[in-house]
Amino acid sequence: MPGELEYETNREAFFTMGVNAMVGVEYRWLAVPITISLDFKPYLDFAGMRYANLRFWDTAIAVKYVF
Repeated sequence: MPGELEYETNREAFFTMGVNAMVGVEYRWLAVPITISLDFKPYLDFAGMRYANLRFWDTAIAVKYVF
């Protein structure tokens, strides 16, 4: 169908090398023992695969209890 994304799945193990970075923002409330953080992890895998893999929007959201 037009507009559908096709993903190639491969269950074989393989080795990759690349460059990773981590950029994040964290906010802590002083009145309550909670922090919230938002992290972005751009990465580039360039060796060990059939093609290079570049992603800028690998993200994570975390809520932490501070004691």
